[in-house]
Amino acid sequence: YKDKVIMTDKVFKENPKFDKDELIEKIKFILEINELIIIPKQPYDMFGHSDSMVRFIDDNTVLINDFSIESVKYIEQLYNALEKFNLNIVQMTYSKSFLNKYKWGAYLNFVEVGNVLLMPVYGTNEDKYAIDFFSAVFPEKIIEPVRIPQIIKRGGAMNALH
Repeated sequence: YKDKVIMTDKVFKENPKFDKDELIEKIKFILEINELIIIPKQPYDMFGHSDSMVRFIDDNTVLINDFSIESVKYIEQLYNALEKFNLNIVQMTYSKSFLNKYKWGAYLNFVEVGNVLLMPVYGTNEDKYAIDFFSAVFPEKIIEPVRIPQIIKRGGAMNALH
């Protein structure tokens, strides 16, 4: 988002030859950004997706997924990482039955094209809630649901399609 990027800490594991601070500075230089926000990777996400976890709403506000089934320690680490950069946090929530079945909400793994937000959906009752929620959070955007349950089952969504 503009001059900020959010990545998971998996970047450190995948680049063990670099000191953490050195790697952060290198990424900031390459991406020509001022802030690199490192968040903890979800324990069961082998890819280290940040695009399904946290998305910018504006310069100072992020939308985060529902992590209520994660450990308290994990949630604290996530919030601390975001609050360290003085970001306001808006949290999406899901029904317990949805989280028990899917473990994560792919809705945040959307793609913006101009004023259109292409939002992945599952084809479940939770989709209506998510569309309404996104319409309230992004009132200037046209929310277009895209049904891709096969991609979501594999751990990806809209950003995995390219």
